[in-house]
Amino acid sequence: MFFVTASEKEHLPWYRMKSYDGNLTEAQKRHLDQIRMRDRHPAPSFSDLPEEVQSYISGLEMTNYDAKQERAAAKALIFSAVGVALIYTGYKGTAYLPWPSLIFGFVLLIGAWPLYGREWKKNAEEFLPKSDKAPTHTDELLRREWELDEIARLDSKENDEGVLG
Repeated sequence: MFFVTASEKEHLPWYRMKSYDGNLTEAQKRHLDQIRMRDRHPAPSFSDLPEEVQSYISGLEMTNYDAKQERAAAKALIFSAVGVALIYTGYKGTAYLPWPSLIFGFVLLIGAWPLYGREWKKNAEEFLPKSDKAPTHTDELLRREWELDEIARLDSKENDEGVLG
């Protein structure tokens, strides 16, 4: 049996992802698809930016990445602490229902860490994709901004022609 890993999946643009709930029409999406099919996207890439800008963006990305990882670790630690507290109250007999308290405490204590590992991997993949086909997070954001500006330019051009025409 063949399993496709996340790194082997085809990279979808932001407007084609299942999670996208914006208001782009299919014609606008096809226009953006045509732009993305070019050999080189018109948006600047990270390497095209001046060194000072690259340094500033890298610092912001590292700060954002660290904050996401700290948030994931904090959630795991909080769930573990609640699990330990439930285990303690269940063991001492001060809980209203000792056995469910013990069981739920162990589930929280042990279950928090696999969830933390999954979230950690997701954040790491977003920060530095494993696939050679997937653009870096920064390049994808630069493309997204350029494409949103392109759609806004097309909309304003159509509105101007509608008023003038």
